[in-house]
Amino acid sequence: MSASDAYVEWWEDGADPEVLVDRLLAAGLRTSLTTRPGLVNVLDDEGNRTPTSVKEFLELLRSSRRPVAYQLWFSDSEDLVVERVPIDAHGAGLHRTTAYLDALPPVQFDVVVNVMASMVTELPDSTRAFVLDASNDTAAFDWLPLARGGRVDVPRVDVVVARAEADAVTLDGSWVQDVPAAGLRSRGWPLEPEPHPPNWYRRTRRAADTSPYGGPE
Repeated sequence: MSASDAYVEWWEDGADPEVLVDRLLAAGLRTSLTTRPGLVNVLDDEGNRTPTSVKEFLELLRSSRRPVAYQLWFSDSEDLVVERVPIDAHGAGLHRTTAYLDALPPVQFDVVVNVMASMVTELPDSTRAFVLDASNDTAAFDWLPLARGGRVDVPRVDVVVARAEADAVTLDGSWVQDVPAAGLRSRGWPLEPEPHPPNWYRRTRRAADTSPYGGPE
């Protein structure tokens, strides 16, 4: 079940998890605090940290049959938690990667969502679903049927992307075909180039933020 806090998640089959990690690091996040360079904090179910070498961490992401949660850093006081969950019983196959957004300010929010969105636009053949829910109080929802192309009534969330052939019904609005890439369809994905990359925070949280960046258009 997806978390009830704000999140963005990407369901994929066959993608290398290192690509996403590299994108997040290229966008300005760090693997560790300056006092522990070269290590990544892998988190257990209680949030306890295990500093792990980058090489071992990437091997764990690729091969683990259990969820792997990890922590990256914008600064020494601002972090991002990401979780990769294998859906099948072995390392290959369908995975869900979730980045938790509820505590992020506008700039960091957009950094993370744009990185996750880039995985969809650049790896559409691997993409099975993409969901952006910017609300902190939406009820948890199981997106697995959508990712597997099964029958599902899609609840109200800010952005949802599915395979074109997925048997899904939106409860508000309609699908736009071949957006954001051929073979996919979406609801809520920006159709205009607008300032690129999109200001996701402004789109999804405009009512909750009155700053020039995140406020109403």
